[in-house]
Amino acid sequence: MANASRIARHSVTIACVVVSALAVYNVFSDNADVKKLAEQTACDRPGCAISTTRIERSPIGQSFGFQTAPGASNTVSVTCRRTLFLVGEYRCARD
Repeated sequence: MANASRIARHSVTIACVVVSALAVYNVFSDNADVKKLAEQTACDRPGCAISTTRIERSPIGQSFGFQTAPGASNTVSVTCRRTLFLVGEYRCARD
């Protein structure tokens, strides 16, 4: 019985370390591909000029703010999340 308890504690510890590592990776890894996907989502017409006004990153997703034309007040918010909780491809959608 004591052996099963020790295995359970080690399993929980390992799971916590893995989840924490994935969360840190999602926040601090290079997000150039995600930003490009968010820009494509925000700028849905050909020849659209875009500039980034806001970037927020968390373990479960990223949020972007874009101005879609220089000098215009047309701002677009885009949220990108992974297909699974902390892993998988990013999918972006306008807010």
